[in-house]
Amino acid sequence: MIKCIGFAILLLAFSGGAYAGGLVDEAQMGDVGAQLELGLRYASGRKTTKDPEQAVYWFSRAAEQGDATAQGLLGSAYSEGKGATQDYRKAIYWWTQSAEQGDSYSQHNLGMAYYTGKGTPKDYRQAYVWFLLSAANGSATPAGDLSAVASQLTTEELQSAKAEAETLQHKIESIKEAQGEWAR
Repeated sequence: MIKCIGFAILLLAFSGGAYAGGLVDEAQMGDVGAQLELGLRYASGRKTTKDPEQAVYWFSRAAEQGDATAQGLLGSAYSEGKGATQDYRKAIYWWTQSAEQGDSYSQHNLGMAYYTGKGTPKDYRQAYVWFLLSAANGSATPAGDLSAVASQLTTEELQSAKAEAETLQHKIESIKEAQGEWAR
């Protein structure tokens, strides 16, 4: 596997594919932004040949360093079985890592996982928590998702879910604030 990846990188270096301006070098040296960009390029086929396995490889490298976008994309790759063996538990793990940093798409995906029971037991209360967070963080979570889940919950469960979502939102805002201060 390592020889294949090394050969692919060498091939890209001479073909001009994803190499653009030393991007591969930067990614190999641990630059999270470069790793994410390579993953996106391989996933889409932009400026290189589409290669879902390489996309997962680079998303994994960035995700392991805590990049929320890469974590969410890696979760989706596991959920869809694109570039990796379909594994809903791994999808939920990576979506959770991303969602807890405020990624609204991962929050929505977690809500759907809890609502449908893919990779986790069905849990309408948890689905509602994640749908609320997703909507609060900018996702176009359909109102139908929220109302469909809410109709499955008691008044006490709804209140409890709203309180949990509020607590998580405060935690997410604290994380984002700390990340912003650290980046300065």
